[in-house]
Amino acid sequence: MEYEIIHLPKETWKGTVIASKYTTDKYYDVKVNNEDNGYIVEIEKKSFPEPTTKILNDKLYEEHWENAYAWGVLLNDELVGAMETDQELWSENNRALGI
Repeated sequence: MEYEIIHLPKETWKGTVIASKYTTDKYYDVKVNNEDNGYIVEIEKKSFPEPTTKILNDKLYEEHWENAYAWGVLLNDELVGAMETDQELWSENNRALGI
């Protein structure tokens, strides 16, 4: 079966919920210790007692993505995969200025 990646126009797809789901048996335990001369950050990879599943819900074309552009794959008119990019001009400009 072949799939075609198409542009998802903002006017049509803004606000569409995109669910991401993953299962893992590991996590990172982070400890920040305040020292006299700064901080010490400890990061340790640990195991969950049993695998855990996380579901993250995001939306296409959120207001804070000023220059967003999304692509997707439709199967029988249902969105089965999506990707969204955004050119962050503020960050890009301030990095160039060293801010």
